[in-house]
Order: sequence, then C-alpha cells, then structure tokens
Amino acid sequence: APYNLRVTFQSEIQEVTSQAAELVRNLGKDIGNMKRSVKTCLLKRLHSSTERLQGSIDMHSYLLTTASCDPPENSKPFPKLFELSNDQQADAESESNHDLEKDSDLTTPKTFSGTLPPEFAAQAESYHETVRKQSRRLHSWPSREVDAFEEEGGLGVDSLPRMRALESTAALSLATFTSLLIEFVARLDHLAEAVDELSKLAKFKHEGLLVQPSF
Repeated sequence: APYNLRVTFQSEIQEVTSQAAELVRNLGKDIGNMKRSVKTCLLKRLHSSTERLQGSIDMHSYLLTTASCDPPENSKPFPKLFELSNDQQADAESESNHDLEKDSDLTTPKTFSGTLPPEFAAQAESYHETVRKQSRRLHSWPSREVDAFEEEGGLGVDSLPRMRALESTAALSLATFTSLLIEFVARLDHLAEAVDELSKLAKFKHEGLLVQPSF
C-alpha cells in the first residue's frame, strides 16, 4: 500500500490485530488447559478498537479513491489578452534568442582558457545526469525512475490509465485488508461463544477458583 495510507491507518490496524491475536491465544489456552475464563474485557476492547478503525476509514475514505485529473471535455483555451504587431513580435524573438545565448554560456562548463576538453565535458555531463536520475523518481507503486519511464514513451495514451490502475490497486489492497480484518473480528464473537459453550459442556474449571481440600 502507499506510504500515506500506511501511516494514516497504522495505529488502528496494529491495535485491532494485536488485540484479536491476544483473544485467540487466550481462547486456545483455555481449551488446552481445560479452564474457563471470562473474556468480556478483551471483547469490549476489541470492539472499541474495531469501531475506531471503521471510523478512521470512513473519515479518510477519499484516500482510498483516485480522482481523475483530466480536463473537462468542454474546456476551451484561454483567450489572448492582446495581439502583438509584427515589429513587436520580432523584438520579442530577438530578446528571447539573446537570453538563450546567455543561458547556454552560463551552463557550458569552462576553464580559464575556454571550454573544457570533450572527454572532461562528457564526464561532467554524465555525472550531472546520474545525479538527476537519482534525485528524480516516481513516488508511486511500483517505484520507478522517471528517466526509465520517459524512455518508454512517457505519459502516453496507454500510460496514464495503467498508472491509475496501479494506484487504484495499491489503495484497494489496503481497503480489502481492513474489510477482511473487520469481518474476522466479527467472527471472533462466534468463536468466543463456541468456546464458552464447549467449556460448559466439558465442565471446565473456572480460572482462579480454588478447590478446598477435604479433611
């Protein structure tokens, strides 16, 4: 599941699972030792923890769904605020070309005598390319480098539905787990009742009940 979903529901899920495991262990010990103990407190704590988990899911249900970011079909481009004349367009193009030349001069690595040799320039470029690849990653499931994703065509027509399907699958896995956990807790009530009925039929000893010695 994604990191934000794990952090959001971590405490509630851990609390429910630990208390459910404790209840199952105690029921197993009662059957193994043929003793009967009251599990009312454990069941109440487990039910309250399950209710908190259900409330957290209801409150943050928007995290389990993926919203589409496509623009509406009837969207239109913004109108132009003003039109430039031919002379103004030529001046703007010349200024932009001049700025590009300045940027290229700043980004090209140089030494005191001029531009670096080709082999050193290639090494510097490969180093910066490696740093860029390491710092840019897709924070989605599964995690992949941005450059590897771009080499396969980037955000094509088929890529966006596939990415959304992966994100939906990751969120759905957590939603499925929590629903199964809540159903498991509901079945634990029937298990506790069955163990209690078995203890009555088999006449288990009450836990903590001392047998008085006969003289």
